[in-house]
Amino acid sequence: MRSLKPENPALGGLAEAFTDNTLRVQTMSSMVQELCKQTLSTSMSFIHIIGMAGSPEKMMEIFAMPGKAKEFAEKLVEISGQLPAESITAMTEMAFALAPSIRYGVNGVLDSMVVSAWTAFEVMAGDLWETALNDHPKYLASLSSDGLKELKLSYLERNDYDLRKKMGSIHRDVGTYKFQILTGEKGIQRAYKDAFHKDGDRVRAAISNKAFEALAVIRNILVHKQGKADRKFLKECKGLPGMEKWAALNEGDKIQLQGEDVGSLVSASFIGGCALISAVDEWLTAHPSS
Repeated sequence: MRSLKPENPALGGLAEAFTDNTLRVQTMSSMVQELCKQTLSTSMSFIHIIGMAGSPEKMMEIFAMPGKAKEFAEKLVEISGQLPAESITAMTEMAFALAPSIRYGVNGVLDSMVVSAWTAFEVMAGDLWETALNDHPKYLASLSSDGLKELKLSYLERNDYDLRKKMGSIHRDVGTYKFQILTGEKGIQRAYKDAFHKDGDRVRAAISNKAFEALAVIRNILVHKQGKADRKFLKECKGLPGMEKWAALNEGDKIQLQGEDVGSLVSASFIGGCALISAVDEWLTAHPSS
C-alpha cells in the first residue's frame, strides 16, 4: 500500500495519515490469518512428531535431545509453507467449533476492522475538506447551499481578524456539516458537493463512490444495531453493488463477516479515498489561490 504524494503540500500529511490508518486495519487482518495458519501448522507438526515418537511422553523425551527442537522448528516452517487455503479454512472452522470463544474473538476483530476503516475515511474526508477550504476560500468556502451566513465576533478575535486561511476550520467548528455521516443534507457527500460546485465534477464523482456507502452501511449496522439486519439495512444493501448476500438476509438476522468481506470493504474504501484526495489535489492545482 503506497501513500499518495499530492502536489499541494497541505495535503501531504493527511494523505500519509490516511494510508497509515488503513494499513493498520489491514495489518489486523493479516495478523488473524497468520495466527490461524501458524496454529494449524503447529498442530500438524505436533501430530507428525507424535506419530513418529509413538506418544506425547516419548515426544517430550525426543525434544530434550540435542538438536531436536531445531528439527521441530524446521518442520514447522516446512508444513506452514505447504498448507493450502482450503485446509486453513477447514481447520479454522474446526477450531471455532471446539472453542466458540475463538470465533467470538475473530468476529470481534473483523467487526473492529470495519469500524476502524470507516473512522480512517471519516477523519480523512473531514480533514481534506477543511484543508481545501482553508487553502482556497474564494470559491470553496462560499458553498452552494445555505452555509455559514454570519460569524460570531469571537471567531474574528481568536484569529486576529484574519480569516483568509481559516474558513474551512470555521465551517467545521460551527457544524455547517456533520462529518460523522456520509449521506443526508448535512453529510460528507453534501459538504463536498456544495463546496466543489465550480469545476468540481471529478471531486463530486469521487465522493459519490459506492464503496463509501457500502462501508458506512456495514459500519452502522454493527455499531447501532449489534450487527442485526433491519429494514433500512436490507433496503440500502439492495442498491449497492457487491452487497447482494446481505440484502438476502431476513430482518433480525445477524451478519457474519468473513475475512474476504472485510478485505474488500477496506480495500475499496482506501482506493476510493485515494481517488478523492487526488481529485481535490487536482482541483487546487488547477485553481491556485494566489
